[in-house]
Amino acid sequence: MKIHALVAFGAMLAVTAGGVAAQGSTIRPGKIRVAAAPASHAAVAVAAPAPSEQLSEAEQKMAGNVYTGTIHCDMGADVVVSVDPENAGFFYVNAGDKRYHMRPVTSRTGAMRLEDGNAGAMWLQLGNKSMLLDQKLGRRIADGCAAPAQLEFAAQMQQQPAVNLLNLGD
Repeated sequence: MKIHALVAFGAMLAVTAGGVAAQGSTIRPGKIRVAAAPASHAAVAVAAPAPSEQLSEAEQKMAGNVYTGTIHCDMGADVVVSVDPENAGFFYVNAGDKRYHMRPVTSRTGAMRLEDGNAGAMWLQLGNKSMLLDQKLGRRIADGCAAPAQLEFAAQMQQQPAVNLLNLGD
């Protein structure tokens, strides 16, 4: 009975994952590529992006502006952002025991946004800080995260007086 359940589960996986392949490679139905995990983190199998998840030119350009490495956050938390070596423009975002496979998503505001649609997680990178959000639960997983360049930007913001938009005509 257990063997039949495993065969059924394997068939279901092959059908639902049918044909995912790495960007620029040939689609082979029923095969799943497993992305290599960074050596410093536990290995987790992540299917390569499906052709419908290929990045646009704008998203590829955005990916070049994502801060990577260990990013320190408020309350002693750390978030590790690393490039997915198997899928150009995709990233792994790790916070504690949570691991996400994220892609850049364009935003109207120009903020840098990475999303894991399956997990419902979003990494939002602003000029002075970043945060990791659980969109399904509507809460922040990590806040006040800042890479060195963001710390520098935040310091510059402190030194420059705020512009009063109501007095621009004076």
